[in-house]
Amino acid sequence: MTARYSIRHELKFTYKSAVTGSVLTLFLVPARNLRQLVRNFSLNTDPGGAIFTFSAPYGNQGHFF
Repeated sequence: MTARYSIRHELKFTYKSAVTGSVLTLFLVPARNLRQLVRNFSLNTDPGGAIFTFSAPYGNQGHFF
């Protein structure tokens, strides 16, 4: 039996005063293994900026921006 899921995750930060810089690390990509396949993954930021992808311990994929 095959199940397909579409997941959207939205994260919003609100600050009391203006922020000139921020750093964030996310672990949102589902694990890829023999039991599940990730067909598509995208990450968008607003305002836009450089996003770096890395492999963490145990094979988890992370994003740093």
